[in-house]
Amino acid sequence: MRILKKPTALMSIIALALGLILGATALFQSGWRVGSGGITRAVRGKVCLVAPLAASVFYVDEKQVETSRANDRELCESLTAGEHTLLLAAPGSWPWIKKITVTAATPTHRYRAFTLSQNITKITLDPGTKEYILAQNALVTSLVPSPSSPLRSADGTRALWYEPEARSLTAEWRGEKRALPRAFCEEDACVNTITLLANVVEPPRALAFAPGRDDIVLIAAGVGIYALEITATPERNFQPIYNGTSPTLVPNDATSIYVGDGSTLFRIALDVGL
Repeated sequence: MRILKKPTALMSIIALALGLILGATALFQSGWRVGSGGITRAVRGKVCLVAPLAASVFYVDEKQVETSRANDRELCESLTAGEHTLLLAAPGSWPWIKKITVTAATPTHRYRAFTLSQNITKITLDPGTKEYILAQNALVTSLVPSPSSPLRSADGTRALWYEPEARSLTAEWRGEKRALPRAFCEEDACVNTITLLANVVEPPRALAFAPGRDDIVLIAAGVGIYALEITATPERNFQPIYNGTSPTLVPNDATSIYVGDGSTLFRIALDVGL
């Protein structure tokens, strides 16, 4: 009988060891850690991106995690505490990149990305046509917004202006304080006013919100037109739209803008997402 008890005792020890290993693994996967301060639960977070285009590939820390589909453009990933680099890439488009820090105070991050085409199609307007005259009049009467006369978003919650003396481009939240967007926060610090560009070398000839978006400003300056992300973080996504001689711009509708460069006028469609 003693001979039979030895395997039973051994099996009990093995079962106990396996139980401890499986339990420890489950605790680890749930975020619990053992440190000098004892057993604590590690901070975990979540990030979600809304991709403007189908077939957009979402990377976290250079690792591909998900691809958007035509009927599902929200991409989410669970993250550990600390710094992470997000990248959204779509075929033929400029990449969107964001560095974030997951903390106990800011465990969840959500962004509306934009990935503009690297080969934007522009349609040249024929002089004398109704559309040409309409675009020409709009471009001639367009003024660069100032602190006393800022540009307002469609819902009135955001304002944009350029200050020549300070050579700065500023965005301001004018909605309810409790509704302040995450874009106006850098980690745990939130502000109502953001200096998007300082010490501007070439003053803008025109500013506009991107079609259908209140978190992207279009800038006509120097020889080009560019899209700039409105965010409090110092690293802002900046994507080129048009390169010419001395262009200016005005919004056209919910999906396009008019561009004037010398005597030539264009209509440019911009798919910046919902």
